[in-house]
Amino acid sequence: MWLGCVIICFLKGKPGSAVIGIVAGVAQEIGLRPIGGYCTLNLLCPLWLLPILGAIRLARPDSYYANWFYRRNLRTYWRAAERFGMIEEYAGNEDGENAYIAEKTAELDPQIDALIAELKEQQKNKKGV
Repeated sequence: MWLGCVIICFLKGKPGSAVIGIVAGVAQEIGLRPIGGYCTLNLLCPLWLLPILGAIRLARPDSYYANWFYRRNLRTYWRAAERFGMIEEYAGNEDGENAYIAEKTAELDPQIDALIAELKEQQKNKKGV
């Protein structure tokens, strides 16, 4: 489960949480001997939970995870953009254009045009038969 959370952290665009969690987990498993009666790595032991917390929290809007899972849920996507301070990038510019809508429109227009052409061709073939 912990390793899965580390992978999810990387996919969510949170490599810092994943790396700190890996270092803390390895330090805990090695169990280094205390120096001068105190083990300085005892401070790192609770940090092995960091990937689990990172996996629970929202993903960065520009991460692979957000692209896969937030694509159909715009409310969550906007919450993530707001949380990470990327609302200006996705909300629009001074001209009132929405960058996210423009990007998705440019991405989907060729597919929509191809689908319309295919449907027109099917309709033409039905009339001709």
